[in-house]
Amino acid sequence: MAGGKETPRQKMVGLMYLVLMALLAMNVSKEVLDSFIKVNDSLTETKLATITRNQSIINGLSSKVAERPDDKIWLKKAQQIQDQAAELVNYLETTKAQVISRTLDLPMDKIIGKLGDYDTSVDMSHLSSIDNYDVPTMVLGLAEPASPEEGEYKALTIQKKLEKFSTDMQAMIKSPFKDMDDQIKADIKKTFTFDEVPQADGSMWSWSADNFYHATLAASIVALSNLQVKVLNAQYLSTKYFYDQVGGNEVRVNAIEPVVITRSNYVLKGNNFDARIVVSAYDTNAKPKVYLGDKVVKVSAGKYNIQGAKQELKDGKLSIRGDRAGEFKKEGLIEIKDPSGSVKQYPFEAIYTVAEPTATVSASAMNVFYAGVDNPVEVSAPGFKANDLIVKATGAQISKSNNGYIVRVSDGSAKEVKITVEAKMDGGKIAVLSQNIFRIKALPRPVGSINGSSGDIEKSSAFLRAASKIDAEMQDFLFDVKVTVQSFVCTIIAGGRAYKYASTNDQITDPMREAFKQLREGDMVMFKDIKAKLPDGSVRVIIPVSVNIK
Repeated sequence: MAGGKETPRQKMVGLMYLVLMALLAMNVSKEVLDSFIKVNDSLTETKLATITRNQSIINGLSSKVAERPDDKIWLKKAQQIQDQAAELVNYLETTKAQVISRTLDLPMDKIIGKLGDYDTSVDMSHLSSIDNYDVPTMVLGLAEPASPEEGEYKALTIQKKLEKFSTDMQAMIKSPFKDMDDQIKADIKKTFTFDEVPQADGSMWSWSADNFYHATLAASIVALSNLQVKVLNAQYLSTKYFYDQVGGNEVRVNAIEPVVITRSNYVLKGNNFDARIVVSAYDTNAKPKVYLGDKVVKVSAGKYNIQGAKQELKDGKLSIRGDRAGEFKKEGLIEIKDPSGSVKQYPFEAIYTVAEPTATVSASAMNVFYAGVDNPVEVSAPGFKANDLIVKATGAQISKSNNGYIVRVSDGSAKEVKITVEAKMDGGKIAVLSQNIFRIKALPRPVGSINGSSGDIEKSSAFLRAASKIDAEMQDFLFDVKVTVQSFVCTIIAGGRAYKYASTNDQITDPMREAFKQLREGDMVMFKDIKAKLPDGSVRVIIPVSVNIK
């Protein structure tokens, strides 16, 4: 290594090397070195999974662009970043091979091969002398840590390539939505940080020296594998952004379509047909205008005219009196400005039926019955008092409630329930007003949650330390259903290793709490194999919840 007076860090590293030699003599080092192998294996699996995920997004983007040729610029950018990422990942893999080749004096063709479009080096578990740190330090150009060398496969060159990759990606992030763009750029920049690092002696070392100076062969390979994962994760951020931009010249929402919101499409003679015409989602800065007429005629692509009397609907509210029975239709336009200021037009039609009085049966919460729970049902028949109605169920039990009726299906194998509404007529005669068929469905799969959060979330370790149990929720399910968690498995991925803990109830165990105290940014905690008991008595494995530590 370099001659001259040793710095305090060099003295400390030398002392640590003596300690390592002592550990070797005590047969302890194998566990330490094995941990590097396990970490590298985990990073390799993550790398392959991320490559697959990124390709899946690009495939989806290609399909979207096929339907929207004007947005092909986003596919071109995604493919450009993919090529740069692949080139950089392969460069880092070749750097690994160079370090291994020089350290173990092996030919390159014995070390590196191909896996699809990506280079791959020999499994670290097959290598000897992975505790050697002299040769890797020299190969990576850090003989003098204060003056890193620049050249092929040097740490300083790697840093500059990563900086360029980060800068190129950020330059491609450009849409009319500055706040969103700034956030994506910040996330990409955060992935690659190359600030100087303070040392124990008070000095400041460069990123390359701090990461690779006096790093063993095993540690150097792991560090390079970690950089490959960071490159692919950054590619994911930008590629997902490009995917979301397709259709970005339109109003920025997940989906835009005219919606006619009505109390009912059926109106009794003499009553009004009430509806509100809106867009399902829109930019809060773009106030839509709604116009009604007799007929909407297409003039050109995306351009329409209204024939007949044109009426602007205030707040999109529509009210038409139903004077006679039959089916009727009204047509209109929704106009809204996109981010560029251009007016977009969306035609709609409102079809409604004016009906003579008749009995109706509707599920209060939904149009199906769920097995094992109380299904509320409202029954109404204009012209008849509630006491005059007789409601029967075939394939289920039905009983009166404060607000109507309760239908309970106990046999989960049944396919449907028939509800029959009869009325007592003058003279004691019973007349059948209607018969309605309802499908039977099993209860939906519950979702695991912690502290009220579910799915794949980002939280600090304090969020987990404050948690006491795992809950089960029936998301987007209107019934009040109690689901009890009976057991779950907590898997913690930290430092490239996985740790598993089990609970035989819904409570966070003490070993889990102790593990939560050690969590660091970038670690992941997954609550899986959550078993919950549903009201119908069945026990099901519900949707897991994972927490990424930030």
